[in-house]
Amino acid sequence: MALSRHIIHGGHGWSGTIAYFSQAMGIPEVLSALVILGEFFGGIAILLGFLTRPAALGLAIIMAGAAIKVSLPNGFFLDLKGPADGVEYVFVLFLISLYFVIKGAGTLSLDNIISRKIFR
Repeated sequence: MALSRHIIHGGHGWSGTIAYFSQAMGIPEVLSALVILGEFFGGIAILLGFLTRPAALGLAIIMAGAAIKVSLPNGFFLDLKGPADGVEYVFVLFLISLYFVIKGAGTLSLDNIISRKIFR
């Protein structure tokens, strides 16, 4: 019940998340802030198709770090009944990010619209 209450109300917030990253995982506060900003703005950038490749590269790096630091010790597969999720889902997110790094956003993206206007 407590977990669902945090999800509904937005989690632990900026300072709570940075404190958790610092204390529980030993990640410096500056790096924790970059991870939070990278996940938030990277997701929005990919959704809009704006600066897709740099955003996807940042997300791929974050997912690789999450896989190594958090998920890999729990094995490969997801544990849907508990908190010990393996690397499976994070690895999929890493591969999706890598796809966008290589292929870009596609024809309906802001990146494509901007590049057509600039290079015409």
